[in-house]
Amino acid sequence: MQHLKEQVRGKIIEAGRAEFMAKGFSGASMREIAERAGVVAGNVYRYFPGKDALFEAIVGPAHKSLLSLVKANSRVDRNAVNDFRAIEPTVELLLEACHTYRAELSLLADGSAGTRYANTREELVAHIERRLALGLLSRGNGGKKGEDSFILHVMAATFIDGFLMILREQGLDSRVRDRSVRRLLALFFKDLKARLT
Repeated sequence: MQHLKEQVRGKIIEAGRAEFMAKGFSGASMREIAERAGVVAGNVYRYFPGKDALFEAIVGPAHKSLLSLVKANSRVDRNAVNDFRAIEPTVELLLEACHTYRAELSLLADGSAGTRYANTREELVAHIERRLALGLLSRGNGGKKGEDSFILHVMAATFIDGFLMILREQGLDSRVRDRSVRRLLALFFKDLKARLT
């Protein structure tokens, strides 16, 4: 009996993932999730008290992985910012999370409006920006700190948007996706210190 319950729960989660991916959190319907799962609507509520709980079950582990990435990767070698090594550990952890949670990361970025996860993209941008700023803005820069801060924010936001575009691309296998992200990393951050002076 327990095996059947886990099977039903798994069907609901898969149906929820598909519905949320197609319509986002706001547009998704528990009735349509039940139809996709092949169960009656009331049965969905036996497993998940509401749409929030189902969304949490789907994206919660991916978001937790991102948060652990940010916490575990907070130290920066200040000399690394002369190249793109300051950001490289973050990118490697993003790629690792992408291999495990590709659909969920895409859902966090694109379909989480109306949930507590709505700011996931901004959290990633802020993390990249902090890593850059730790090394670049802590040194003397001739009074351009505000200007450099703004440029770092633009670079971090554009890099994350590029990463998400690569993540969303359905036709890429994981090796091509990884290579594309690493190329994007080099394009944005290689010799950044020299380019900012």
